Amino acid sequence: MLRNIPPILSPDLLYTLRAMGHGDEIVIADANFPATSMGQRCIRLDGVSATDALTAILTVMPLDSFVDQPALTMQVVGDPDAVPPICGEFAAIIDRVADNPSAPGTLERFYHPEERHHRAMRIDAHQHFWRLDRGDYGWLTPEMGPIYRDFEPEHLRPLLEASQIEGTVLVQAAPTLAETEFLLSLAEQHSFIKGVVGWVDFDRADAPKDIARLAAHPALVGLRPMIQDIPDPDWMLRPDLAPAFEAMIAADLTFDALTLPHHLGALKQLLRRYPELRSVIDHGSKPRIAERARDGWFDDMAELAETTNAYCKFSGLVTEAGNDWGADDLRPHSDHLLATFGAGRLIWGSDWPVCTLAASYQEWITTAEALLAQQSDEERRAIFGLNAISAYGL
Repeated sequence: MLRNIPPILSPDLLYTLRAMGHGDEIVIADANFPATSMGQRCIRLDGVSATDALTAILTVMPLDSFVDQPALTMQVVGDPDAVPPICGEFAAIIDRVADNPSAPGTLERFYHPEERHHRAMRIDAHQHFWRLDRGDYGWLTPEMGPIYRDFEPEHLRPLLEASQIEGTVLVQAAPTLAETEFLLSLAEQHSFIKGVVGWVDFDRADAPKDIARLAAHPALVGLRPMIQDIPDPDWMLRPDLAPAFEAMIAADLTFDALTLPHHLGALKQLLRRYPELRSVIDHGSKPRIAERARDGWFDDMAELAETTNAYCKFSGLVTEAGNDWGADDLRPHSDHLLATFGAGRLIWGSDWPVCTLAASYQEWITTAEALLAQQSDEERRAIFGLNAISAYGL
């Protein structure tokens, strides 16, 4: 038996609210708005004011924390900066009733709602920030040339805006708890960071405690041991690591597998051992594209796609392709990932700023869009955003 539901919320409206997820939108409009022709579904609330409707809806449904502006009001034609009294009332209701209040943004009167929906879901699911003076990036040396400098949110933000990317997953780049805590602090300061994939020392007996402590932070969505740098290719299968993997499952965290092709046999065993472990294979497991290698990568990735629920990141390919690469050099591997994991389990990421060793941010996103041009609009929306939401529980 349900209680405390405002009586003005009809069964149809309650059903619609229950089914809404990240990126879905509902418009509260008067009789002058062309709701029947513009909306996928029109629900009438005859005799109910817009302010009462908004108040009732916010008592049962939170604002979407995924987007920067989860509530929008329509601009006045000819005076976009004007704030009509009704919009002021809406803002006051949101501030009073919403569990995560947010000042309403504004929307041009003749916007196309489907265009906004497409834009809102674009996510860069793999990017880094670092500060050299932190001193915990052992791999980052002067020999790394153009990326041997600080990379911070103010450097990435204009690139995101230019590519209409509204959110990112920030991924660790140092094997220290201190760096993970630094990344979580950045997520608190910058709303475009929708989740953080951090690091814990799985070898420590206290790893489960570290995982539980970090998982209490709402921005932590996953963990990434730096497997590519661990000498033992079977490290992840060690029995003494079981408590750490079990702690990840208990905390509902995603396992980012930073693997190379020779790790894929062990990764298959690991994911079969822990079928409840949500996992993402970083950078397609870094195939040897520059060497034109027709090695076990193709078969191993196909088997992983068929026998596990792993997602795979459509990222990091340009830095494996050598000098003077082109889209055609990447296509055998990108087509294989599409054929095996499908549009439902591929996740686009930039790997910025590492990608700049081979391509600019815009060059990589343009190349990725070209490689995915034959996919439907719905499939591209999944790869460029919706799959990241599912994989990381954003």
